[in-house]
Amino acid sequence: MVDNEGFRVIGSSTKSMINETTLKDGTSTQDEYRLHLNYKDYSAESANSNKSLPVCSLPTSFGNKSLKEESKLFFTSVKDKSELWEKHDFHFSMRYTNRWQEYCSENNYGDAEKVWEDALNISEEWESENKGHYIHKGTLFYFWAVTCFFKDDIEKAFMLMNQAYIEDLKTRDKLNRLEPINELPAGLFLFFNDKSDNQFFKYKLDEIKKFIGELINNYSSQRNRNFKYEDFENKFLRNNSIDTEIKFNFNLCIFKYKKLIKKSFFSGENTVTTNIYLDLFFQLGKVLDLLINKYGNGFDDSIKSFIMKYNPNSTIDKLNLKKQHTFQLDFLKNIENIQFSIDGYVFNICLETDILLSFGFRNLGAHTILTNRFIVENFKELFQRIINSIFLAIEIYSS
Repeated sequence: MVDNEGFRVIGSSTKSMINETTLKDGTSTQDEYRLHLNYKDYSAESANSNKSLPVCSLPTSFGNKSLKEESKLFFTSVKDKSELWEKHDFHFSMRYTNRWQEYCSENNYGDAEKVWEDALNISEEWESENKGHYIHKGTLFYFWAVTCFFKDDIEKAFMLMNQAYIEDLKTRDKLNRLEPINELPAGLFLFFNDKSDNQFFKYKLDEIKKFIGELINNYSSQRNRNFKYEDFENKFLRNNSIDTEIKFNFNLCIFKYKKLIKKSFFSGENTVTTNIYLDLFFQLGKVLDLLINKYGNGFDDSIKSFIMKYNPNSTIDKLNLKKQHTFQLDFLKNIENIQFSIDGYVFNICLETDILLSFGFRNLGAHTILTNRFIVENFKELFQRIINSIFLAIEIYSS
């Protein structure tokens, strides 16, 4: 990405990470870098100039000892200075992202990951040699996560992005900074906030927002609801009363589902596929459980209360789901029908059956390994029905 001055912008999203930025102590980020590293290829004229240097003019020395020494030298030279966050970010942006970009442009994601693995090892080694001091590693975890998204390693990408979020939170608290954590790059990504310019990976957020929007449109049209993406954003993503962990797990499930439906060639006899799908349903069931279970009740009671909130006239009120063993025994038969039949009571209202489907898969996924053709062949429809119950829970339970 190139800005309007012709300089490549590669920091964790913001132009200020690469171009000239004046710090509170009166020095600029570029001046800091020249001062502490004393590069010989900077002329006296450019060193005293106010003009930002193109990123590509910096020397690159990846994969050898000099980068390690250089990084340690820089970390030592700034360890007692103010604004460590910006200086560490700037170092990783200036000295690591060029080679990372080269590897990514070649689809060489193994070596691209190694760039950030080396950066982490160097940082941790310096920290062990300088007790009481630390390196802010949010940037390196962020770009490492982006690398894993490029290679479609979704689980690892989310683990690394979560670690970047933790690093941002830890550094912010150590330095008594006031930045809202959810407005920093990792937080913006994990909460699907595509409205900020402080986001390098914005196109992925635009893509996933569109994808969730399609799921929401399906829910609203199929179940006659008036629920829009803006409602999902305000009542779920931006709702501070809902735990961060619930949001992260839901968002991970969406990414995993999007990846899984790219590969639709699996046969119904595929045991591994069945159980990967079941595990995703189980994870969504946990999200639903945590959304509706406000008082620590069992999932059975919470599901019953949920259905009664949606439909006060539901016959679910006549059943004790904890004792309805036939529900689980007949569950795999019921999922093939439009309606559920439990001990003679028939449930044929679509959203009630969506909720009961989520309840059944939550229990089935926790206790069973099986092969099931219907689950494999109807994966998209079943996922949509489970996600319908989550959208309804967001509508009903989120203020």
